[in-house]
Amino acid sequence: MRKETRKIMHARKIMHLDALGPPRHRQIARQRAACCTGGSKVDRSGFPEEAPGQGPLRAMWVFYSVSMGLVLGIVISMISRYAAPKVSILTLGVTTVAWLMSLSVLALVPLDVWAALSGGASARDEQVLGVLWTVSYWSTQGLTWAAIPVLQYYSLSGAFTIFGRLRHALFRLWVFYAVVLALCVAGVLVALGSGRLRLRTLPTLLITLSNTYGLICIIVAL
Repeated sequence: MRKETRKIMHARKIMHLDALGPPRHRQIARQRAACCTGGSKVDRSGFPEEAPGQGPLRAMWVFYSVSMGLVLGIVISMISRYAAPKVSILTLGVTTVAWLMSLSVLALVPLDVWAALSGGASARDEQVLGVLWTVSYWSTQGLTWAAIPVLQYYSLSGAFTIFGRLRHALFRLWVFYAVVLALCVAGVLVALGSGRLRLRTLPTLLITLSNTYGLICIIVAL
């Protein structure tokens, strides 16, 4: 990467030094700059010209922006239609973010598939896609396993103070997870003891159970 950067900077220097010369000198400068960049064509600024199909996926990024705008509009319309009048702003905000992050895959999957099939995604496009997937995944996990359950238990708590209700919500959440973890460990030990489960297939089983639990929670919450 550093070697390619030095080649590009050297090509730009050549273009800059000969930019004010006669047309013949400018043509020679462009040829010399192309040699420095490995034979690739260069533009007027000294950067290599983008090959067909290798440029940024501008059309798909426009599709992603429009799709996310439509998803946001759908989420807001659903919340304004189905939310109770006395629901707090915090609950509305968390619900909006949860639905938006969950439905963002409708825009991310076509963009990711197009980038993989076309092979025209640049390094910057791949990096941005990775960041978007990371934000979508971890925000969904955090909302599913922490934020939304805490808000649920917080609203059901009978404490009179905010700190008391929050402490009660966290306590009930940890009790629930402890019970679920104990049942899962017992089930895994029974399956291993009976020979129906192997250690090499255990990660696949855990991922499947996690996804199934998340989907069931989403269905029940709807």
